[in-house]
Amino acid sequence: MSFRWVRSLVISLLLCTGNALISGVQLFVHMYYGRPPVFIFIFSCTLLVFLGIAVVIGLDLIYRDEIKLTGIIVYAGEREIRIAKANGKEQTFKFRKPIIALEPGQAVEIALTKRARIVSRITLLD
Repeated sequence: MSFRWVRSLVISLLLCTGNALISGVQLFVHMYYGRPPVFIFIFSCTLLVFLGIAVVIGLDLIYRDEIKLTGIIVYAGEREIRIAKANGKEQTFKFRKPIIALEPGQAVEIALTKRARIVSRITLLD
């Protein structure tokens, strides 16, 4: 089962870049008009946060590294699955669209993007 994770990351990257641009403009305007330092601090922090998120998303898009988790499905809802990993811990994954092909007890391998941890692929191991 493959997902549209690239499209999701591209949209997120565009939104983060746009927000960083808006924060940068606000920072420049507040510095130009000599507003109180608290505004400069706030917009500097938001600019750094959005740029950091954009870098993480951009690296996931460029390198396409994956982390693979294997386990057995414990719960399979319409938009959520919970798997039991080999170390005994459970991990929950939620989706926007319904997933109907998975049932409890199936062995699966879930591929996540390395940095943003977005599900890119689910493979049945049976």
